[in-house]
Amino acid sequence: MLHDMRTMLRTNRSSILIFEIIYRIFAVIVLVETAGYGIDFALRQAGFSYLTARNALRFFFSPATLLVLAGLLVLVLFFVCLEMCSLYTAFQAGVAGEEMSPLKMLIFGVKNLADLFPTRNTRIIWINANFYLLTSGWIFLRVLKHT
Repeated sequence: MLHDMRTMLRTNRSSILIFEIIYRIFAVIVLVETAGYGIDFALRQAGFSYLTARNALRFFFSPATLLVLAGLLVLVLFFVCLEMCSLYTAFQAGVAGEEMSPLKMLIFGVKNLADLFPTRNTRIIWINANFYLLTSGWIFLRVLKHT
């Protein structure tokens, strides 16, 4: 097993490294910019021009803020899933002894990600996402209550 891992990493080591650097830079730029625009939008929708300690609680429970946070969570999950699918593709190719370029990793990663979401599973994914959002919101409320 250790020999397979060494062979797998030796085959696509440089492609994985290049992919990770470019992908992480791109993902961070997209997430930071989206979060900035989302927070600005949520502040305007909540009727605030800036965030202070006095208006923080009302801001965090504003429907626009919750919508922006849910959207950011979905975006982060998308980037993480796409990265994992792309790396899985590279590791699978490495075990087979095939070299894979970073672009090919991304293309097959998108294909593998699309295969994760067949139409019959969308209801289950939706239920799990709602359960996660509800429980994380409940935990957030409990933390705020005790601070």
